[in-house]
Amino acid sequence: MNSYTIHEPNVDVKVKDVVWINGNFQYFDNTIVKDMSGFFRMADASEVFMKDCDGIFLVQGEYKKYLFLCELKSTFDSSEIYHASEQIISSFIKINAILNILPNYNINDIEVRGFIFSRPADKKLYRDFYKKSLSSKSKYCTEPELVINICYGKKNYVLRPKDCYILKDLPLGNNGVFSQIEFYHIDVPDPQLNITLDVRNYIN
Repeated sequence: MNSYTIHEPNVDVKVKDVVWINGNFQYFDNTIVKDMSGFFRMADASEVFMKDCDGIFLVQGEYKKYLFLCELKSTFDSSEIYHASEQIISSFIKINAILNILPNYNINDIEVRGFIFSRPADKKLYRDFYKKSLSSKSKYCTEPELVINICYGKKNYVLRPKDCYILKDLPLGNNGVFSQIEFYHIDVPDPQLNITLDVRNYIN
């Protein structure tokens, strides 16, 4: 199929649908990773395995494959952006474990993209986030630091396994199961409920 829609069924949300177009998509039912969360919860595993995102799909580019993981948020809130990044990383760890069962799957052949959708970043908050990031003494990446990196920086923010170690709830260190994840924050202006994106703008 050449389009794929991620739908948020909760009636109270403000970002309801993300439609991806112009790609050769293979999507995964996100209940797969939710079911895995339940398994890890029963096993009393680390919190790293308990988070899930809203949509996961593979797309075939001209020369390589891409794994897209998407999370929809209703507002622009630092704690929500931070949590969304954890949901994306946790979901990737679980879907990667499932895909590794397949004989032709090789993570080295795939580039990973994480997308966070919310209302636009509040420009007035940037100075506050920046001040808080400078004053932080924590060895972990704080909410303001991560929000600045993902929402106020370049078009994309590249997170590597060693960087995940500084996320408090995802202490992967250099033992991460991916080389890097490119994060994108996508604005969905109020009162818009839906957004359509061309996948060709996010693959090489």
